[in-house]
Amino acid sequence: VLLPIALPIALFFVSQGTLQNFLPYLHVTTLEGAQQTLPMGPVASQEAIKMLGTNGGGFFGANSAHPFENPTVLTNFVQMLAIFLIPCALCFSFGQLAGENRQGHALIWAMALIFVVA
Repeated sequence: VLLPIALPIALFFVSQGTLQNFLPYLHVTTLEGAQQTLPMGPVASQEAIKMLGTNGGGFFGANSAHPFENPTVLTNFVQMLAIFLIPCALCFSFGQLAGENRQGHALIWAMALIFVVA
């Protein structure tokens, strides 16, 4: 279930500048002449599945605070939507299984109210 949803999200992350490669760490010289190590790796694909499954940590160990994981405002917004995607879908699934969509709608509104108040 997560993989088909994570694929377009990962492609969106790559289009926004999130790293997705298999390169080793890059050692670069800064403008001041100091050496710096830039971490590389398959970040976009792991970030998409991390957000959908609400698993913490992240590729760089800073959740999504690292600029290589979350380079733009749009990626941050999509990550927030991905966190809420499965819980919202489960509310509507509950309404379908209960035979009354109104129960699913009531559940999603109750969750939204608790989210806004908290």
